[in-house]
Amino acid sequence: MKILFFTPHVALWEHTVPEAYLAKGLSELGHDVEYMTCGRAQSYCAPMSAHGHKPSCSADSIRPICDACEAGVKSLHSSYGFPTFNLAQYITSADRAACEVLAKQAYEQKTLYTQSHGIEVGRLTLYEFTLAHKKMST
Repeated sequence: MKILFFTPHVALWEHTVPEAYLAKGLSELGHDVEYMTCGRAQSYCAPMSAHGHKPSCSADSIRPICDACEAGVKSLHSSYGFPTFNLAQYITSADRAACEVLAKQAYEQKTLYTQSHGIEVGRLTLYEFTLAHKKMST
């Protein structure tokens, strides 16, 4: 079976290391394991939040965090040899524009029921907010 680990938070080793052990175990069982990382596709993420940065932070202030993620990706690849791809190489400017339109519509409609390609992305987007504000429910 082909298994893709989506890991846009490699700088958070508390998450990355156990996940890598799981990936290694699955690989040893004969599964085809691949990693998809961020590749600087995001303007804000969990590692930035963990380091005390706000969504409005400057690109210069987050560069060291992105550098740490990229170094971690290289370390994972050299340690385990899993094929690694980054999200940034697959996102076009048209994709980003479509996401901005979708986000604007969801904000204006104040709804959690926003969908894209049949997926309720409105609820999914609450993940980071919920973590940041330690909410136990919506």
